[in-house]
Formats: sequence, structure tokens, C-alpha cells
Amino acid sequence: MFTPISLNPWVDIMTDDPSDPFYIPEFCRRKHVPKSEEQMLMSYHKRQVLAAEAETGADAPAKAKRKATPKAAAKANGEVKAAKGTKPAKAAPAKGKAAKPAAKKAKKAPRSVDPNKIDQYGFRKGTLKSRAAVMYAAKKGATLAEVKAALDSTQFNLLTQLEEQGYTVERKQEDGDGSRKVTRYKLSAKK
Repeated sequence: MFTPISLNPWVDIMTDDPSDPFYIPEFCRRKHVPKSEEQMLMSYHKRQVLAAEAETGADAPAKAKRKATPKAAAKANGEVKAAKGTKPAKAAPAKGKAAKPAAKKAKKAPRSVDPNKIDQYGFRKGTLKSRAAVMYAAKKGATLAEVKAALDSTQFNLLTQLEEQGYTVERKQEDGDGSRKVTRYKLSAKK
């Protein structure tokens, strides 16, 4: 009969025999490092302080004090809050250091896109979005299933994006396969 050495079942099955299926090499085993007396006393002291704060409710003022610290520190140092819309004054450079002139970043020119490569909805010709927009803008419109079958993507986000840009998306309920209804989306020009 097996009698366990300890209450932890994993410790009981660990052996030093490498042929044992439960063998764990020494470098993989967790080593228990006991805390020093100072660490144990410190953690005990923290628990005592937290318990005392919880009993007296002294926790709330400490949190409020922590939140107000930046403003209170600014007032204590005599700093004045700048009016809205004005930029704060820059501090003078420290003694012994020369003031560096502020380097202005050159503004990047906006990307120029060849108008021949863009369709009427603002998408690059030949992309999934462009092809989906053409399907949704067809005379009878398109269902999500039709677009999914043709492009392997419904591109439903395209409809919401174009609606936000001012295009009209008409939705019509139709009978689909079986008892389910299918929505047909028709994209039309801006309002």
C-alpha cells in the first residue's frame, strides 16, 4: 500500500530516477526560497496598516490626497494656471547650456493619387472595396451572400463607410432560401 510522504500529490510522485515517467529534472523543479525576517516583518506591518485603515476609514482621505497632489503641488510652488487657449511659457535653459534653436519639422506634402486609379466612390480600382461597391451599386443591388460568393468577403463595412460619406443605401427584404428573409442592398449617389 502507498503512503504519501506529504499532502502535495505532485511532490509524492516526483522521483530522482530518470527512467520514471514522472521524473522532473532538477533544473526544472521550483526551488522554495524563504523570505528573510525583514521581508516577513515588512509584509506583516503592511497587513496591519491596511487593516487599521479599513477599520477607521482612513483610506478615503488618502486616495483623495493622492488625486489632488499635482494641483496642490503646483499651487504650493506658486505656479499659476495659464488661461485657456494660451501656451505655457517655456522654462529658461539651465546655466552652462546653450539654448538650442527650435527645429521646425517640414510638413509633408499630401499624397497625390492619380485620379485615373480611383473609382467614383473614392476607392482604388480593382480592390475588394471597389469591386464590392460596384456590385452594391448595380441596378438591382446585391445581397451579402452574392458579394461573399463573388469576392469571398461581404465588405459590409463599406456600406456603413459610404453611408457616413453621404451615399444612400437602400435596404429591401426579400424571400431567401427556405423561410429566411434576405436583405438586398442598393448603393445610390450622394444626397
